[in-house]
Amino acid sequence: MTTTPDLDLSAAARALRAPRVVCMAHMDPDADTLGSALALTHALRAVGTDAVTAVGSPAGAADVVPGRLQALPGAGDLVTTEVEPHPDVVAVLDCAVAERLGGLAGVLDRAGRVVWLDHHQPGEPQGSVVVVDPAAAATAEIVARLVGELGVALTGDVATCCYAGLVTDTGRFTNEATTPSALRLAAELIEGGVDVVGLNRALFDVMGFEELRLLGRVLAGAYREPGGLVWSTVTEHELAEAGLTLADTDGVVELLRDVEDARCALLLKQRATGGLKGSLRGVGEVEVASIAGRFGGGGHRRAAGFDTQATVADVVAGVVEALDGRRERG
Repeated sequence: MTTTPDLDLSAAARALRAPRVVCMAHMDPDADTLGSALALTHALRAVGTDAVTAVGSPAGAADVVPGRLQALPGAGDLVTTEVEPHPDVVAVLDCAVAERLGGLAGVLDRAGRVVWLDHHQPGEPQGSVVVVDPAAAATAEIVARLVGELGVALTGDVATCCYAGLVTDTGRFTNEATTPSALRLAAELIEGGVDVVGLNRALFDVMGFEELRLLGRVLAGAYREPGGLVWSTVTEHELAEAGLTLADTDGVVELLRDVEDARCALLLKQRATGGLKGSLRGVGEVEVASIAGRFGGGGHRRAAGFDTQATVADVVAGVVEALDGRRERG
């Protein structure tokens, strides 16, 4: 069901009042999915619920959380495969399709209820309660409102985790998701005790030496195509050698986007098991969610992603074709 956000939040709050709740973040987590899941977990624990945060990955928790997100309260206590087999409620955060939950997707069928919270339109939502608000700057903004419905204050760990999702999905409050409501929420979270300087440094500014060396190699291998596409690749093996995960590469695609005359940036991450994970960023009038849709993905107008079994050459050709079509229509 999907009604107005206020009615959905009330229904979601009622559904979440249960003894055991699993809050799920998607594979290769970013700050919005993980911050939202952790914030909701902290809030539910505050009202006496036995809540845990789970990340969709078959690997161990230390391998699935990007180093930059380790600063989030509770990031060291995640579960991945050893999830309560029959939880009363599963809350799915910032995840448009169940497949992005990896091995955790099967738990949805065994849960008493499923609460789906997102600011993207889910492909096939399987929730008893579905809360989708495309006007929200981040899923963390929805969770912040839901926390209020639960009667929990936006302070401490809850505030910190919500702020992480908000500041990243707004591009540090520089992209079109930076709405008045997002800025008002940021102020409220800061009043709730968020260490803005420390958290921003952890999320955006701190870089290990091996990460720096890898960044240099990825940027040195960048290409520029006719039509304004700037792209590069990195392998999961290269990331592992640098002590990084696939989700540690968001900053790289942002740098590709900043090239003069770029209309679209693409970073292709080659998985060790085969296939590609693509990250897209749009510039100006270029909307990348539909481009990601060509490869089974989706996202926002200016930031999107996908997983595909296509080759690097085929993906690059497909993105160039999409950009050419937009230029002709424009």
